[in-house]
Amino acid sequence: MQAGQQKISTSCLTPSFLQLTPLTLQNLSHLDYHRLKTIYNVNIIHTPTYLSFSQLQNLYFHEARQRNWTHFFWSHQDVLALSSYDATSQIGYNSLYNNSVTDLCKAPLPQDWGIRFYSYDHLALVSVAEFDSAGGWDTSIPYCPSDCDRYSCLAMTGYRNPAVETGKIFDVVTTLADLLQLYQVGKPGTSSYTSLYNTLSKMSMEKNRKGGQRNTWQRWEKGQESVMEMIALGRRTYQKKMEDGRVSSRCA
Repeated sequence: MQAGQQKISTSCLTPSFLQLTPLTLQNLSHLDYHRLKTIYNVNIIHTPTYLSFSQLQNLYFHEARQRNWTHFFWSHQDVLALSSYDATSQIGYNSLYNNSVTDLCKAPLPQDWGIRFYSYDHLALVSVAEFDSAGGWDTSIPYCPSDCDRYSCLAMTGYRNPAVETGKIFDVVTTLADLLQLYQVGKPGTSSYTSLYNTLSKMSMEKNRKGGQRNTWQRWEKGQESVMEMIALGRRTYQKKMEDGRVSSRCA
């Protein structure tokens, strides 16, 4: 290696907080344990190695079964969310959290859905039993279009994938300059809410304007050529499944 070059490794068996030499932000295995656990009180589950998107989804189901959960929520890591105005509420609005939990409680029975989309799967509610009946996530499609594969399989099995709005969810690629804005924002309709809403809307539009869209992070990570190769292989696998009639071309 020439002087000044940085060695990038696509493999990692040791959690980042145990690394003798801290991982850089450009490594997919990097995780700021101190910030997540100490500041934000996030529960972290350690995996023995880095997982692909499909493997991670199957891990969610494993954890759900271990805990006897019938449903669970999951979200992408690169989104920001706001509550939205609700004219039926006495206080003028309900939080995204309350709306999502209420949607779970009011979901129709007998259950005819496998996943409920809140701004596609930027935030989603999954039914374990119904999703299981359509099969697990196909690990031969490690990244996109694994979502198209699973959601179309759900539809072909006879389950609906309804879209429900419980709040405003923004798909972003840049960071909010001042995170305190999320804690100081007023109710919908106030100037502080409107200002933050406009800021997040611009961030989301900027992500799509640059053409990166959903998976911009994959192009920004250094030394991740192997990930792009796996994505290309997954696309060919999905195309073959469509040709064989095992999945449809619809994503949801």
